[in-house]
Amino acid sequence: PIHASYAGKLIPSAVLAGSKCEVYLLEKSRVICHEEEERTYHIFYQLLAAPEEEKEEFWDGLVGTDNESFSYVGWTDTEVIEGKDDATRWNLTRQALGLVGVKGDRLKLLIRTICVVMQLGNLVFEPDPSNEEATVITSTEELDMLASLMGIDAMDIQLALTERTVTARNETFKVPLNDTKARDSCDAFAKEIYARIFHWLVRTINEATSAEKNYKEPLFPKQKKKLEGVFGTIGLLDIFGFESFDVNRFEQLCINYANEKLQQKFTLDIFRSVQSEYEFEGIELGEVNFADNSDVLDLIEGRMGLINVLNEECIRPKGNDIAFVTKIYTMNKDNEATCLIQDKFYRDYEFGLKHYAGPVTYDSTGFVTKNMDNLPSDLSDCAKKSTNELLSKEVGYADSEDPSSSSQIEKKKTPAKKRPPPRRPARGAMQRAGSEKKQSDHSSAPSGRQGLQRKASSSIVAETVWTKFRGQLTELMSNIGQTRTRYIRCIKPNTVKKPLVMQHWSAVEQLRCAGVVAAVTISRSAFPNRLEHEITLDRFAGLWHKALPEVVSSNHTSSTSLDDMEEDEPNKIRDDVQRLLTGALKQLEVVKGDKVTRGFVCGKTRTYFRAGALELLEAERLKSLGLHTVNMQRVIRGFVARVKFLKLRKAAIISQSRGRRVVARKKFKRARKACILIQCWLRCIHAGEELVTLRRNRSAAMIQTHWRMAVAITMLKKSVKSAAIIQAMVRGSIQRPIFRKQLKEAREEAKLENQLKALQRKLEEAEARRIEAEQRAKEAAENPPPAVNTTHQANVSETVASAQPAQQTETSSLTTASTASGAAASTAAKMAAAPVEEKKNEVVVPGQLTAQQQTLMDESGKMLEYLRKEVFKLRSQNSQLRKDFDLLKENNQRLMDANASAGASFAALNQHAKQLNKALTVSKAEVATSKQQVHKLNLAQVELKEELKMKTGTYIAEVHSRLQYQKTMGRIVDTIQERCRDSRLIEDVLAMSDECEMEFAAGGGDMHEMGPAGMAEPGGVGGSPSRAESAKDKSISARFTSYLWG
Repeated sequence: PIHASYAGKLIPSAVLAGSKCEVYLLEKSRVICHEEEERTYHIFYQLLAAPEEEKEEFWDGLVGTDNESFSYVGWTDTEVIEGKDDATRWNLTRQALGLVGVKGDRLKLLIRTICVVMQLGNLVFEPDPSNEEATVITSTEELDMLASLMGIDAMDIQLALTERTVTARNETFKVPLNDTKARDSCDAFAKEIYARIFHWLVRTINEATSAEKNYKEPLFPKQKKKLEGVFGTIGLLDIFGFESFDVNRFEQLCINYANEKLQQKFTLDIFRSVQSEYEFEGIELGEVNFADNSDVLDLIEGRMGLINVLNEECIRPKGNDIAFVTKIYTMNKDNEATCLIQDKFYRDYEFGLKHYAGPVTYDSTGFVTKNMDNLPSDLSDCAKKSTNELLSKEVGYADSEDPSSSSQIEKKKTPAKKRPPPRRPARGAMQRAGSEKKQSDHSSAPSGRQGLQRKASSSIVAETVWTKFRGQLTELMSNIGQTRTRYIRCIKPNTVKKPLVMQHWSAVEQLRCAGVVAAVTISRSAFPNRLEHEITLDRFAGLWHKALPEVVSSNHTSSTSLDDMEEDEPNKIRDDVQRLLTGALKQLEVVKGDKVTRGFVCGKTRTYFRAGALELLEAERLKSLGLHTVNMQRVIRGFVARVKFLKLRKAAIISQSRGRRVVARKKFKRARKACILIQCWLRCIHAGEELVTLRRNRSAAMIQTHWRMAVAITMLKKSVKSAAIIQAMVRGSIQRPIFRKQLKEAREEAKLENQLKALQRKLEEAEARRIEAEQRAKEAAENPPPAVNTTHQANVSETVASAQPAQQTETSSLTTASTASGAAASTAAKMAAAPVEEKKNEVVVPGQLTAQQQTLMDESGKMLEYLRKEVFKLRSQNSQLRKDFDLLKENNQRLMDANASAGASFAALNQHAKQLNKALTVSKAEVATSKQQVHKLNLAQVELKEELKMKTGTYIAEVHSRLQYQKTMGRIVDTIQERCRDSRLIEDVLAMSDECEMEFAAGGGDMHEMGPAGMAEPGGVGGSPSRAESAKDKSISARFTSYLWG
């Protein structure tokens, strides 16, 4: 703050000019994983809870997604924090970003970069089937979405995540990564992107709230120079809490290292405040023993401390976590006073440290990897190709712009004349002169830690996470040393986060971890209690007035009080306190030779009591106050007794008046009751007469109602019977033409089958004749008779004649075959007749055929070959016709079965109609009987009608309520089925739904029995609608089971 001095007074005239935020050790691991009961960073949940139109504005891949759509986010049971849900906080976050200039295209780039982080978690890496050492991304759809979001080709992303570029001896080559390393590479890329955009956002906020940019002109009229470089600073440091979990890793070690540094500063500040207080009061400060944590800091940041050993493992080619743990144990094996815990039950990668808040066991798995924290060049080159400017600049070219790098820290070094306070030994007596000498010696000698820092700035160690963090912490401690420090400790009263609940063990543990217990121990080391002189006289002056009358007289002679004492000189008050306590604490004096040690020491403004002194004074004061209290109680009890007596007397008078009032009221009630009885008797007489009249009218109405009901039932039954007859006649008229047509087709099929059989038989006969003719011709050729001409002519004629009937038979069965076979037969006949005439004049040579005979034989062979082919075709067609006939036969059988079933149904309907006629006859007899009994059942009918109306109304209302309840239950179950993802909740709803259905099924029979008598069930021949509805609506439990278990 800025103060202006005017007119000899200090006038505060400071205004809030701006702000600046710095980041220390961002917890990047929370981006990719978090505990089940915790949440990741809130921006992910807020973005996914945003309205759908805003999601589509940033990236269409966010539409319709929730927390479970992204692996890095996952399901959470915490949706409302401090009365606000994630959707409300999204609006507040967007408004806040707009205030610092992040809106429009800048906001879109920021949100799309956050979407890249979430989308990286959805990639799935699996081993390459063709190469066991290589990896492929199987989630191609997710990869394509990521590529479109980043503006990079999908193959470039896959190569950057599954391969690593290695440079050795000026040679560069690609090394494939297995699925585990590829997954780790993807996670490292996501963490680095989030860290870079986080630092970018911090820089953006710092630029928007920078005091140098917002205030450049003088604030006050008389201020001549500008404000550049004259701003004051109020630093608010939200320190890390001491962390000790079941598994403590690299982040917990860094956080506890920062806590150790801050605890050392806090301890020294408390000691200095006690030292300055004793100097002001003029009291000699003796030995003050307090716990110091210098040994822990030496172990962590010493010349061969944890930081240097871990940095060495990061540089070493085959450095690993187990070698780091082995080295720190080896280097501290002979040091008995070390705070390094060496437990034989520890694993190779575990070690322990004794912190000021308690021992902590660390798991060194991943220490080397997390400490290096370098992004591979493949991923940096991939980020450079992105069309997202924020991603390409902040991640692709991040080496020179890292705000947390050591180069930035070196640029912010503080002046050398301001050094942090020195560390103190673990335990010992610290005198004021001794402390000043140590501080002077420390300031004149160079710091070992600074030497390490200078050494680290010129090597690769400076690029490690722990080196960066140590540089930031050193700068922070230097800045704190230049300011006036105030400490605020926040204590959580309970771990269940409920109001009005106090857990003492948790509060005490927090006080111990925060160093408050150590601070109280330091402040109470010499004189545990202290009181101001005025308060001491006010509390204890009246208790020893007999032993020290001069003190009492000096306090009461001139009507002294606390206000009057303030006007006296301080030495007089101090002398009064000295005399008072000397006599009061006489028994606590300790004499050692010539030196007398009293139980108190009087300073300038306060009185300091040794252990037990103030407790003795308070005990004596309580005894004296107890005597005065007894006298006061005596007076007060007498007053209370008198008041109680007066109250009892007043109560007796009131009781008597109320008793008299009760007697008079009873008399009035008896008289009023008699009048009411008379009035009631007269009203009963008139009501009885009116009741008789109403019963007569209602009986007549009941008779009319039953008569109309009987007539309506009769008409209904006649209509049902007529409708059944009409339906039967209509169905018969529809089925008869169909049956006749089917019967005609069956007859035609039977006729066709007979023709096919006859044709087949004729074909077989023709084939037999042809074979016989061929055999005869062959025999004739081998053994020719003398009369060759006549015999051959006869044989040829017989062959042609035998072939001709076969052709005629085939002509009668098929039209296409008859044409060809007829032409062949006529040709053969002509050829056979011609040689007969010509051969009459020819001379026949025995054993030799003529040319005409040979020609005739060749043509006959060709004709027979043609006939064989036609027969083969006819056989194929015959087999196809047989198959069609079998199919028709099966269809005919089915039609016959259907006809038989229809006949049985018709018979059943006819039987049902007969039963209805019988029931109608019986009902007519019952109606006749009921008409005879109408006069006897008048009063009973009236009562039954009223009861029937009530039951009918109840039945209808219950039916409607049950139907509405069933529909509502169905909608509830469908809504839960669509939206709920909690399997436990679905199982509970399933159980409740089954119970409701069981109750409904149990109550259904009762409701059916409660239905009005004489009413027929709805529905006819077509079936009952209620049964159709019950068959249509499935069980809710069945739908749930099909949905859950598929």
